[in-house]
Amino acid sequence: MWRVLTAVVLVFAAARTTYGQVHPPTLDRAGTVIAALPQTTIERRADKFTANSGVDVAWNDQLRTDKQGRVRVTLVDQTIVSLGSDSQLRMVKTQARTQQTTLELTYGRIRMQIVKVVQGGHFELRTPTAVAGVVGTDFGADASQPGVTKFVCIAGDVRISSTDPKVGGTVVCHAGSTVAVSAGKPPAAPEPATPEQLERWRQITEP
Repeated sequence: MWRVLTAVVLVFAAARTTYGQVHPPTLDRAGTVIAALPQTTIERRADKFTANSGVDVAWNDQLRTDKQGRVRVTLVDQTIVSLGSDSQLRMVKTQARTQQTTLELTYGRIRMQIVKVVQGGHFELRTPTAVAGVVGTDFGADASQPGVTKFVCIAGDVRISSTDPKVGGTVVCHAGSTVAVSAGKPPAAPEPATPEQLERWRQITEP
């Protein structure tokens, strides 16, 4: 009996992760945290734990940072996601076989460095006011102000539209441009980004 109990304890202990929670046997892995400032948490169902470097991120996880927190995640397709302070991101379920991926920025700032998506694939970032569709690019999105999302396109092209199905219009944000999307309105025309804006994006999302 003691041998059986000891074996059960050892198996249970081995299944525990560094943050003290039992690691799901079939984790639907989205990526891995590669850098983080301390005040960053991951919410998975009823669990909540610190997003330390090396921790796996699963699809449908919520990543949340406070005023001091920032986090960088490498997705399974090698896309780099950098979440700024005071931000929340949901890792929406992906279709890995067809490379159909959607992330939801509830609020805050994010930088996406997306690898080239295969033909027929699609990578989408949704905010409360806008939808950004990309196939391989580097851009930032700022949804920290209620009712508006501001995009800064660093490399490649981003197709941006409103989340409101009643609002038409799609614009293409080319490298070096900015686009704003207000609630209930089509995207504004792209404008040139200043060097200060581009550099600011590299700083606010750098862990």
